[in-house]
Amino acid sequence: LPPTGGFGMNTGIQDVHNLAWKLAYVINGHASNAMLETYESERFPVAYTNIMWSNKNAQRFTTIYTALAENDLDTFRKALKDQTNHINNINLDIGFIYGQDYADNEFTEQK
Repeated sequence: LPPTGGFGMNTGIQDVHNLAWKLAYVINGHASNAMLETYESERFPVAYTNIMWSNKNAQRFTTIYTALAENDLDTFRKALKDQTNHINNINLDIGFIYGQDYADNEFTEQK
């Protein structure tokens, strides 16, 4: 991930956590191998969103620097105001949710 978002390490740690608990369930016989097939469908949208947001943040910086270099103060002011979005996105700062609850599904054993 581009560094302009601060999501790289967090995304990686979340990826590992997601895969680790699934592997533990499968290895310990609490879920079938099909559980592992959910990894990409869950994690890809989160990683993609983080990449897109980081790219948008990079573009914000580029716009600011370009406007300064060209002495375009109107664009600079607008871009600087937009920069608040870089650090103030509650949906990314608070976290994410997956589309399905895995407590009761076809992957886990029913007790």
